[in-house]
Amino acid sequence: MKKIKGSLFKAWAIAIRANKSGVYEHLISEEDKKIISQRILDAAWYPFATFKTCINAVCEVEANNNVETIEKWSYNYGKRALERTYKAPMRKTDLNTALKSYNSLFRLWFNFGNQHGEIISNHEVHITIENFDKDFKTFYHSAKGWMHSFFEAFLSKKVTSSFIEKTWEGADKTVIKITWNS
Repeated sequence: MKKIKGSLFKAWAIAIRANKSGVYEHLISEEDKKIISQRILDAAWYPFATFKTCINAVCEVEANNNVETIEKWSYNYGKRALERTYKAPMRKTDLNTALKSYNSLFRLWFNFGNQHGEIISNHEVHITIENFDKDFKTFYHSAKGWMHSFFEAFLSKKVTSSFIEKTWEGADKTVIKITWNS
């Protein structure tokens, strides 16, 4: 079964629980409601299908599926999480080690899929996500926001991020380009 760690799932579950309007009632299954009503533990594994349902529901209700809003949320959440929980990757001194550290975070969060980074130049990297959920567009935009915050924090420079390939548009993999001024 595909699973996700609570540390990445928690914010989405909390967002749903915080909204008392009932708007999520038709977007979340009874099984998903049981899972998100529990205390979400950072180190515990949760069903990926529930995560997908929750992130899609929150993005629909709270962001009207606006990808810029989704990326900004994830950028801000990623920045806070890196500062609070994942400090070790930020102590690295070279870009190759930073890429390895970032990829290790992916393996901490998911029990499936692959992610790897490639240094293109001294001011560009590409992050590739493969063997994941090809149609999960909101996740990829969320991941782009996380990557943006990670590399901005690591490099202590303003970065830009963009998609090169998109699985939800038929590509075999999703590739995100991160660039910065040297």
